[in-house]
Amino acid sequence: IIVWPFPDEPLRKIASSAKAVIVPEMNVGLMVREVERAVAGSCPVYSVRRLDSDILTPSQIVEKIKEVA
Repeated sequence: IIVWPFPDEPLRKIASSAKAVIVPEMNVGLMVREVERAVAGSCPVYSVRRLDSDILTPSQIVEKIKEVA
């Protein structure tokens, strides 16, 4: 999936008031790099990745939220 044009400005605006951004992905981290570029250091960006054929579970995402909170 390609997100074009990437929503740099809306993401940057949200990130400026966020403690962190968490990017769930079912790949090796393709989207997290775009998010890091867009937020330009305004907050930390964390990835929750899954590389096998199983789907990320809500509990895996919640676990990452608790880890970075």
